[in-house]
Amino acid sequence: MNRFYIEYLPSQVSHTGSVYLDQFVNDNFKNVKWVPVISDGILHYGFLEGSGEDLCKCMISSNRFSIQVLSEKIFVGACYSCYKPVKLPSDTVTPSFKDFMASFGVKVTDELDAYKAYKLYIFKKGVEAQFLKLSDSVADSFKILCLLNVYKDTLTKEEKSTVDSVLETIKSCYSKDQCIKALNETADMLKNILPEYYKTSKKMKEANEKSVADNITYLK
Repeated sequence: MNRFYIEYLPSQVSHTGSVYLDQFVNDNFKNVKWVPVISDGILHYGFLEGSGEDLCKCMISSNRFSIQVLSEKIFVGACYSCYKPVKLPSDTVTPSFKDFMASFGVKVTDELDAYKAYKLYIFKKGVEAQFLKLSDSVADSFKILCLLNVYKDTLTKEEKSTVDSVLETIKSCYSKDQCIKALNETADMLKNILPEYYKTSKKMKEANEKSVADNITYLK
């Protein structure tokens, strides 16, 4: 069973009504479960649990809700930012945030650290809004890689001086340690995600009939 921690915005269908992820998932994906946790009145937080093709399709079609997949740490921080403890008549003490999250099977070790991670996530969203469209940024990144690797030996003295000057500017934005950390984090992400994907893809390419393909699943 796979679990994805989600932040989403209800889909407005009219001036008076909205569709919530709960209803959408329950109506369309029998092998996927949406577990709502908390809301700040605008954004909603919870998690999707499921497996196989239904889960993949659910993640794709749920884009109408502007969903963001969060790490568990950032998810905990987001929930902590919304949490307002309410003591029920049956409670002898006001439930703690850790107890609240434990009721959803989420263990909290340091809510302050998680909250800070969530705040940094919000800050990054602000940074993203200031950059050009993602497609333009990706294209520019490839152009830079091409310049530094393909055209490096063909640069004139003046061009090399310009490139060196710009690289010095970039060094003031990213330290060597930050770059090494990014390399390690990217390697870990690739190691954890890609082998199973390529293994499943290989099986799918080798399938010689529909019944075989039907039994091949990803995100088991």
